[in-house]
Amino acid sequence: MFLKDHDEFNLLYDLEKIPEYTLPDPLTTNSGVKIKNAEEWKNFQRNELINLLSDNLYGHIPGKFKNLKIITKSIDENFFNSLATKKEIRIQFNDKVFIDLLIFLPNNISEAVPIFLGMNFFGNHSISKDNITPVSERMILESDINYQKNNNMKLYLTTIRLDKDSLLKADLQKNNLGFDGIVHGGERIYFEDNLVGRIQYNTYIKELDLYEATAYLPINLHDSNQNLIVVVHNSLVPAKIIGFNAEDSRGAASSRWPLEKILKNGYGIATFYYGDLDPDYDDGFQNGIHPLFYKKNQNYPKPNEWGAISAWASGLSYCLDYFIEDKDIDSKRVAVFGLSRLGKAALWASALDERFALAISGNSGHGGASLWRRKIGESLYSMNIRIPHWLCQNSQQFNHQEEKLPFDQHTLLSLIAPRPLLIASAATDHLADPIGEFYGAKHASKIYDFLKVEGLGASKMPELGEFINTRIGYFIRTGKHDITEVDWDKFILFANKYL
Repeated sequence: MFLKDHDEFNLLYDLEKIPEYTLPDPLTTNSGVKIKNAEEWKNFQRNELINLLSDNLYGHIPGKFKNLKIITKSIDENFFNSLATKKEIRIQFNDKVFIDLLIFLPNNISEAVPIFLGMNFFGNHSISKDNITPVSERMILESDINYQKNNNMKLYLTTIRLDKDSLLKADLQKNNLGFDGIVHGGERIYFEDNLVGRIQYNTYIKELDLYEATAYLPINLHDSNQNLIVVVHNSLVPAKIIGFNAEDSRGAASSRWPLEKILKNGYGIATFYYGDLDPDYDDGFQNGIHPLFYKKNQNYPKPNEWGAISAWASGLSYCLDYFIEDKDIDSKRVAVFGLSRLGKAALWASALDERFALAISGNSGHGGASLWRRKIGESLYSMNIRIPHWLCQNSQQFNHQEEKLPFDQHTLLSLIAPRPLLIASAATDHLADPIGEFYGAKHASKIYDFLKVEGLGASKMPELGEFINTRIGYFIRTGKHDITEVDWDKFILFANKYL
């Protein structure tokens, strides 16, 4: 019965089945009027397009929180054998909602430094193997059953172990599409025929000979020894709950954060755990930043109000507010970046907040750089079924009919113009549709040309490993959905040229 519930990962990647489509023109208004000059773009059309994207996809952010507290938790001037100064800054909304911002700044530069800003998936302690950085408080709370119960939360973060033989058998079914060893974030978890949770992140199982994944599960399953069933590539894989220790994730994502390389190239880097702003599960928008903005008698966002991607994007702007006050950081030279869902949030943050000097997305896919109308890879329906909290409710009216969206993702990329924009893809990341990401960049280039600045310096999809280092940059490497040191080499080259 599990397989009949939703056909969520019936992934289409047959290039011959891409439908014919016409993209909306970002230079034509809703009423059909052509934009004639840069002034009309800046003063009218940008706002109209932002409203379209807000109304129909991401949701409007209902203002700025005005009573923030900035708390300096620690400063270590001798990090990495004195290579860097490490700062821990809490941007506090109230006792329950805060951003724990982790900052590294190179010590060999006497003036304010440019900085990369991006969120992380596994907590601040996961980006470095040092034993000094505290485990992200939010991750501890999310896995604490008593805390969850006391705050009327229904889910907790835990680890499940998947049956090895069943998982490998399921994985073989999709090897031809580059799925080898991957359990996708969003895969369904069942207990006694009931859908009880989802796999939290893309988990690369086979290469590590590790058959575990993280998930948010109901609190009442905490003490259960019963078998769970995970739907992996439309196959049924048994699993058991084994518990979660946040300390186990220390340094787990360090390969995505080559801190020493970034610092030695003269850049700072700042990050926070995205769950600080809003938990990445469907909690009815009760446990993150959203309730701080509810009006009287409101307990859920309106259909055109913000989902989680908009919430995470707002967090990036709050960090930029802090940078303006920090004399060690050049707030006019901030590059915002992200991987996957966080790449979507980084692009949206850059579109909304023109103070970001440069934007980078890694494997952002649909809802990020990739075109919906290609109908390749992840669909809007799949996203809204598996992870309905990411987007606003209004987006659901376009399930299975993305061609009716009054924009496409080139529109989002256009809103970053004339600022530099880099799109990074991976060859086997079919869910994100790297070709669609390239075409998103290509069609956004029209706005750069209109504003009389350099756009994308290519008309055809580049070869693997080729780096198009123009004002709209593009890079595709071999491999999977990830950010690697190879990507960072290109990020730094791009920043050297444009930041």
